[in-house]
Amino acid sequence: MEKEYLVMVDMDGTLFDTSEVNFYAYQKALAEINVKLELDFYKKNCFGNHYKDFLGYILNEDFLLIEQVHERKKILYSDYLYMARQNTMLLMILKSIKSKSNIVLVTTASKKNVLQLLTSFDLEGFFDNIICQEDVKAVKPDPECYRKAIDLYNGVEPEKCIIFEDSEMGILAAKEACKTVIKIERF
Repeated sequence: MEKEYLVMVDMDGTLFDTSEVNFYAYQKALAEINVKLELDFYKKNCFGNHYKDFLGYILNEDFLLIEQVHERKKILYSDYLYMARQNTMLLMILKSIKSKSNIVLVTTASKKNVLQLLTSFDLEGFFDNIICQEDVKAVKPDPECYRKAIDLYNGVEPEKCIIFEDSEMGILAAKEACKTVIKIERF
């Protein structure tokens, strides 16, 4: 039976609070090259933004170093998964509509970290599709990630789509791709 609706869900800040997971992984990766990262700075300037943007600022646009730190962060990520919190209310909503909806996780996080997080919360296999950092060329606020999800379902009608998002950049991308966007502010 073909499902009638398409539900797209952002990961970091929407389905999960991973701010501390990401912070501590980046802090440790940066400390390994003698660069200090403070929590207040991270929360104000980094979380919710693409790694190339904030690491570019921190590392003076040194492309090789940016990628080196990001790769190290992906390795360290699993050490801090115990700090992640699940948005249980949103997950309950998703479970209740799953029989009539294709549910796609749409994130700019790396596939490796997405799969680690889903496994740690016993959610592997829950999503009908997952679109990650490696699947797109442009990052939010570009709507490419959401348009890609819509294309997977033969361009489902806009009035049968909904997106759950939390960040300004994500909401801008979502509004370009879909008529109904629900902002998650806290959980």
